[in-house]
Amino acid sequence: MNRIRFALLGAIGGSIAIVVACGGGALTDDSSSPDNDAGDPAAHAEELFRQMEASISDSCGGAGGVCHVQGLGGAPSWLKDPDRYVSIKAYDASQSGGRRFITEVPDESRLFTKGKHSGPELTKDSPLGQEVVAWIQAELAAATAAKNHKVTTDPVSLADGTQVTISLAHLGSGMKGSSISFSVSILGSLLTLSDMTAHAPAANGIRLQHPLFIQVVGNTGTPDPGDSCANVDTKVKEGSDAVLGPGTLVIPQWAADAKLAISFDAVGPYTVTDVTTDGGIEGGATGCKNLPGYQAIVGDFTGGLSINCVGCHAGGNAQNSLDMSFLAGGTPDYKSACAAALNTVALGNKASSPLILAPTGTSLQHTGGKLQAAEQTTYMNDVLNTWLSGE
Repeated sequence: MNRIRFALLGAIGGSIAIVVACGGGALTDDSSSPDNDAGDPAAHAEELFRQMEASISDSCGGAGGVCHVQGLGGAPSWLKDPDRYVSIKAYDASQSGGRRFITEVPDESRLFTKGKHSGPELTKDSPLGQEVVAWIQAELAAATAAKNHKVTTDPVSLADGTQVTISLAHLGSGMKGSSISFSVSILGSLLTLSDMTAHAPAANGIRLQHPLFIQVVGNTGTPDPGDSCANVDTKVKEGSDAVLGPGTLVIPQWAADAKLAISFDAVGPYTVTDVTTDGGIEGGATGCKNLPGYQAIVGDFTGGLSINCVGCHAGGNAQNSLDMSFLAGGTPDYKSACAAALNTVALGNKASSPLILAPTGTSLQHTGGKLQAAEQTTYMNDVLNTWLSGE
């Protein structure tokens, strides 16, 4: 996989010279450098994943791939087709802290700390576990190698009154079908880009960090002097569009023969979702071992404490993060409700479960409010001891 690199080589008469590997136009090609495909750390990391792809899909996908491949039963499909490598990278990029797969200490990867749930436990010392460790280490090495290297689009010509679309497909895995579009206005030496929009492919979401717009004349690039999008971090859901940064950008002193290139601190696949869980349910299974324990605490969810969770989680966006519609009818479906609730539980570290952190306001934002201080200990003890001690 060729990746375009943007390197600052130093000031030259107020401009910045740029070098682009496998770039277009008159820019210098440095494909003979160590950063090309032959020694590309990112390509090596992907190769290691491809080697274990079948094994991890069998283990985490379950029979017929119904679990983390197809996502049946509420399990997040972080191995979904058509590209399971893109999917696992996209899902991991959307996680944080102890929910990450790619961690500085491989033992702390969620792939290992999830433990036994409705799917099997993955241990670091197993053959597959050793492959996972090697893959994680390769991904960390690739991330380190990518630091201070920007990925850059090929330069394109601009004309006043036109609509321009720039493909981002060759900037990395998971970017095929992605692009940026904008309208062009050139008044004298003033360039204005408006309606700047990022487009994600149908297969996966994308994330674009710190786009830097560069005026390219010959093989010399002059970045936007205001670095207007320095704080931009745009996430686009699969098959959707999103405004890029402020939506409008003005670049002064635009040369008549200039082309435009855009560099990014990072681009890649991303899972844009309202769901904050990491799953634990197999298709067709309840996922719960201690159904009586769950039924004993349902009253806490449905009005026994100061927050009635069913009011929000039985419909709308809140249902995506925890589906409590099974408790809303005249005849509650406790098996399905328990399975959905278990999907918000980290069995390997129960105290870090979103089901606990969200209503107690410990570390997750919760638009449904926060339990009163006097109720939080009761709630946590009920959930942990009455129900989860049996899971």
